[in-house]
Amino acid sequence: MRDRTPRVPRHRALLHRERELSQLRRALDEALRGRGQVVLTAGEAGIGKTALAHAFAATASRQGARVLWGRAGDREGSPPYWPWAEALRALAHELSAHAAGADLGPGVRHLGLILPELRERFPLKRSSIAHDQSVRFHVAAAVRALLHRATQRSTILIVLEDLHWADEGSLVLLEFLAQDIGAHGLLVHATYRDGEVTAPLAHTLAELARVGVERIGLSGLPPEGTARLMARVPRRRLTAHIVRQVQARTDGNPFFVTEIARLDTSGTLAIPDNVRAAISRRFSRLSKPTR
Repeated sequence: MRDRTPRVPRHRALLHRERELSQLRRALDEALRGRGQVVLTAGEAGIGKTALAHAFAATASRQGARVLWGRAGDREGSPPYWPWAEALRALAHELSAHAAGADLGPGVRHLGLILPELRERFPLKRSSIAHDQSVRFHVAAAVRALLHRATQRSTILIVLEDLHWADEGSLVLLEFLAQDIGAHGLLVHATYRDGEVTAPLAHTLAELARVGVERIGLSGLPPEGTARLMARVPRRRLTAHIVRQVQARTDGNPFFVTEIARLDTSGTLAIPDNVRAAISRRFSRLSKPTR
């Protein structure tokens, strides 16, 4: 079985995230014993949520867990349940027709609503996902049944990135799985930007908190972490004064630190174009009065 976990580039090795990795490893140890859970990681854009998720996924893979990866789309028009469809597609693709029928059971019709490729392998009626609680319940029940059967073969880690962009159906599915996840070897690690929490996500976070879901909050690097990150950039003239300036300007955000260190060698600490672009994209989603 081939591991689909994205590799972490060497230059993005984690700095000062030992505590957060330890929390995730404890959750993994429990999942490997058949006691799954949902873990959330929150923080602003560029703070290192993805790097942490990749490093943890690599650890989980080395310990024998099956890693499935999904990411919510940041553009209008993304299909419903998109992050879950991305994660589950690997399972649906690898199962033979006989095994798929056994694993998916009577819920295959509802799984076909989020995994169109299943409609090519099973005689499913073509339909769309209605935005009502009944259909969402049946989709969630079908996904839960699929994952529970799959965890009988191996522990599964599902990484869901950018939950702040997820559609309401995807969020309801996460709430549904969290209700009895402790009885199975399933670990869900979901990331989101805590400064971009929508009303549906706020509701989901409240529901997850009610059932005891753990939350990890990421903050900027301390000054020594900023200095170590800047020292990795070739040909960068590094002084204590420059490190203090960058720390004050970026608050230790790894993305901003790296881009300033890589592109600004003059000592003026100008804001790089791609940092401006990232900030502009975030502002573009706000209303005019808010901007």
